[in-house]
Amino acid sequence: MKIVFLVEQLINSGPENVVFNICSCLDRSNYQPVVFSLRRKSERNSIESKFDSLSIDIVHFNFSTIDLELKTKKVSKEIEKKYIEVGGDLLHVHCYHPQLIAQYLKKCRTMVTLHNISGEDFILKKGKVFGHYMKWRYDRALSHIDCVVAISDYMQLYYSEMCRNIYKVPNGVHYRKDDSFDSLSFRNTLGIGPDKKVILVTGTLSERKNVGFLLSEIKQSDKDFICFILGEGNKTDECKAIVEGDNRFRFEGFKNNVQDYLNIADLYISASQSEGLPMSVLEALNMGVPCLLSSIPPHKEIQSNMNVKGVDCFNLKNGALLEIFDKQYSLQFDNSTIAEKANSLYSANAMATQYELLYDDLKKIE
Repeated sequence: MKIVFLVEQLINSGPENVVFNICSCLDRSNYQPVVFSLRRKSERNSIESKFDSLSIDIVHFNFSTIDLELKTKKVSKEIEKKYIEVGGDLLHVHCYHPQLIAQYLKKCRTMVTLHNISGEDFILKKGKVFGHYMKWRYDRALSHIDCVVAISDYMQLYYSEMCRNIYKVPNGVHYRKDDSFDSLSFRNTLGIGPDKKVILVTGTLSERKNVGFLLSEIKQSDKDFICFILGEGNKTDECKAIVEGDNRFRFEGFKNNVQDYLNIADLYISASQSEGLPMSVLEALNMGVPCLLSSIPPHKEIQSNMNVKGVDCFNLKNGALLEIFDKQYSLQFDNSTIAEKANSLYSANAMATQYELLYDDLKKIE
């Protein structure tokens, strides 16, 4: 069965990494993945080499934003033509523009994995006017797609009335604790001692990720720690201003070795205002890192499913994060228990197995 994955561009981002994790775990004796990228290869943050290592064919289309946004039907004809040419059995699309295109594909069996809550994410990212426009187009496309996959209970409920068929498959990741990793050496490269408590924050510094609130809260703590912030965004300067003069906070920018930081992390924190099912949290949990998470529905779902000590939620109100942070600071958690439970729920293998079942069911439908 040839599965054609349609993505905007193969860059180091959550949805594209989900596609890679699915591809890397598929039973290649039964499924042949091909990737269609709507844009040419990125010069920055490309993950195409990861797909090359799996001998997966990548087809580039080199469309512009104007093409994708205003000439969607015309683009869909080119996609459909190439899909037929490569002998596709199912088109599995991810994210906004691929989803808009999929609604016009009459000769393709289509599946979409939803990564966004349209009424939250688009508006937080693009503003009220363009955000509502994106939501309208995104939601309208769903009724024309054969199979819709939500990545969390909250997302499945949110979209249930817009879709003909909606299922749930949680995201999954490859990350596992590396016992051979030289933590002391890595700490030395970062200039921190072996006993310094490490707090980790990752992701785009944006309004949706709410890192400014996070930093303003834990800055008030009198605890001795080092907090690494991995990522950049339009809120970078604002976040730096919040912690100016406090040398416990270090902005590292985008990093390709997040797993190294997770290997030495004592605590991972996310204060996001909206998420689908965050890959960064799942990566931390699969590494056995305790997590403090904002009490948005997907985070609360993770906490409930994990049901282990070391995964807690806090309200997004002043003082709530600070209180739970100070309480957790000196506690000890069973990292192995966290990792084992996360691996059973949120591993790449578990995710791919569920997708294989859906692929097979769709193949049976004439």
